[in-house]
Amino acid sequence: MEEMTHRGFYASKKQYKNKITAWGLDKNNKRSEVEAMLREKRRRESLGQSCIFVSRGWLVDTTSLERFSRRARISSRITNTRHENQAEVELPPDVRCIPLPSSPNAITAPTDLETLRKLFHYTSVLFHSFFDRDFTSMVRRDYSMLDAAHNIMLDALRALSVQQYTRAGPLLDSAFSLFDDIVTSNHPNGLSVVLKTVAACYRHGFADIGTRVADYAREMAGVRLDERDPRWVLYQMLPTLKMSEARGNKGMVVPRDEVVGVYEVFCRDLWRRKRPGGGVLVLLWYPSLFCW
Repeated sequence: MEEMTHRGFYASKKQYKNKITAWGLDKNNKRSEVEAMLREKRRRESLGQSCIFVSRGWLVDTTSLERFSRRARISSRITNTRHENQAEVELPPDVRCIPLPSSPNAITAPTDLETLRKLFHYTSVLFHSFFDRDFTSMVRRDYSMLDAAHNIMLDALRALSVQQYTRAGPLLDSAFSLFDDIVTSNHPNGLSVVLKTVAACYRHGFADIGTRVADYAREMAGVRLDERDPRWVLYQMLPTLKMSEARGNKGMVVPRDEVVGVYEVFCRDLWRRKRPGGGVLVLLWYPSLFCW
C-alpha cells in the first residue's frame, strides 16, 4: 500500500483496512479464512483438481497457509473433517477460488506466482477506480474495439502463415492502431486483450510479432499515461512476464495460455462483483473467453 500511495493510487477504507502486505500469509487472513481455503484446497486435490486462491486482490501462497496451519495446530481439525462430505466449501466473501487447467505444471514457479500477484493487485485497483469514477462514461465502442483488435491480429497472422503479405500489412496496421486506443482507453480489461494477443502470436509461430505487440503497448503506455495511473504500472510489467519457456526477443517470455485464461477469469469475477448485471455484457463482448 505504501507503494500505491507513493504512486497516487487510492482505495476505499475497507481496502486499506484489509490490505495484505505480503504475498504469503498475513495476519489479515483470519483463521476461519485459512481453514476454509485449506478445506477447499484439499477437497479439490482429492478430486484430482488444482486451484489458486485470491484474497482481497492478492494471490495467496497455499504453501504458507499449510505452514501456518501446522504452527496454529489447525491442520488436524481440517483433516478430521476432510472426508465428512465432498460438498463445495463456502468461502468467505473476500476470498475467491480460481480452478487451474489440468496441465500438471501450470503456474507453479515462484516467478509465476509473484507476477500474478502483481497483476491481480493492480488490476483490482484499476477495476475499483474505474467503477467508482463513472461507469456511464463507458461507451459501446470500448467493447467492440477490444474484441476487434484481437480478431484483426488473428486475421493478419493467418494471412502471414499463407504468405499473403499484401493482405497482412493493412491488417497489422489496423491492429496496432487499435492497440494504441486500448492502452489509452479507460477499459480495465485492456491488458487482458494484449496478453491474449501476444500468446496467440507465439502459438502461431510469430514470436517476433508477439514481442513487438507487448513492446508497443508498453511504449504507448509510457508516452500516453501518467505514472500514477494503474494502467501505466500494468503495461510496464509486460516485458517482465515470465510465464513460459518460449523466449522471445530481448529476453521476454510469453505468457502461457493457461495464465492468460486465469487472468481473464479473475477480471470477469471482478467485473461481476462490481456490477452484478455486467456479467452478460462481458460474455457478449468475449464469446471465446475460455479457450482451455
